[in-house]
Amino acid sequence: MKRLSLVLSILLVLAIPVSAGADLEGDLDEVQKRLSDMATEIKASEGDRTAIGDEILATEGVLDEINATLSEAETELLGATLDLERGLDTLDSLRQRLDVSYARLEAVSSEINLNRDTAVGLARREYVNGATDTRVFLLDASDVTEVLVRGEYLDRASARNDQLFVRLETLEQQEDRQQELIDDEEAKQAELVTKLASTEARLAAVRDRVTERQEAQAAELDRQASLLAEIEDQIAHYENARDSLVEDRERIEALIRENNNPSGTTPGVLLRPVPGRITSPFGPRIHPILGTSRMHTGLDMAGARGTNIRAAASGKVVLAGWNGGYGYSVLIVHPGGMTTLYAHQKAVNVSVGQQVAAGDIIGFVGSSGLSTGPHLHFEVRVNGTPVNPVPYF
Repeated sequence: MKRLSLVLSILLVLAIPVSAGADLEGDLDEVQKRLSDMATEIKASEGDRTAIGDEILATEGVLDEINATLSEAETELLGATLDLERGLDTLDSLRQRLDVSYARLEAVSSEINLNRDTAVGLARREYVNGATDTRVFLLDASDVTEVLVRGEYLDRASARNDQLFVRLETLEQQEDRQQELIDDEEAKQAELVTKLASTEARLAAVRDRVTERQEAQAAELDRQASLLAEIEDQIAHYENARDSLVEDRERIEALIRENNNPSGTTPGVLLRPVPGRITSPFGPRIHPILGTSRMHTGLDMAGARGTNIRAAASGKVVLAGWNGGYGYSVLIVHPGGMTTLYAHQKAVNVSVGQQVAAGDIIGFVGSSGLSTGPHLHFEVRVNGTPVNPVPYF
């Protein structure tokens, strides 16, 4: 949520030139106004920082809840996995028992078939031979003892026949019970497989859903953290701009103090700071960069980059350094309330508080600040009011 005013405010800070005399009061008012605006911007940004901080805390809380839900789902899924493994073991046991049951069923079925074939053969012979065979069999005996022996044999044969049918019936009952057991085991197996598959699918869906929410919240947290970093950076820019404004205010206040006690006689003649020709005179003009009509409060004088700039008269340096749109500048206070300004320098060669004499090298021609190329912008002000420097040469 970068504010456009951030850029504008910083540009305005950089564009504040330091005047002298009466205009200094206006400059001070402007700086105070911008300091107030900056304080408002900083307060608003700090409010944004608090708000996004609260959002981050809320998002982190949601993430904690999601992570707890995911942990629960993972725990449940782990339990289900263990159940699945146990179920698979149970399933293996069921299948082993089924294999045994199938083998037993096959054995019983084979025995049934064998006994059934025997019983059917006996029944067929009894049916074919009929009851007379028994009497013929007995009458055929040679004596009483043989009759008794043959009778006992027939009784035993009949008993074996009866046992055979009983065994056959028993085996058929075992076959039915074995088939019922197999059917029951197969049903349990099918139910277990279905249950395990359902549990695994449900928990996998829960995990996917929770993971998706987790990723979404993590992305939101990253977005908020990025936004917070932007706000922190914005606040830092505001604070730097505010500090620059405070420096401007202190410098202007110092200049006002200097000019509140003018003494001596205003210099009547000034040295040319550079020998180059005048490329833009004093007075109204279209600003070469801003493109608007505004007062040109000095002279633009041609000069190659690095050309020596000399003090136009003796005085005290009250500004030596960066001066907003004027770039690197030197401001000298002379007797009688006169000040001279030397702007757009490549580098300054004096320091604040230094006394200079006319002709001293105070800097070098450059193109710093709002400038289209190397030149010197030279101003003369008397009691803060810009005047045309040409009559002083």
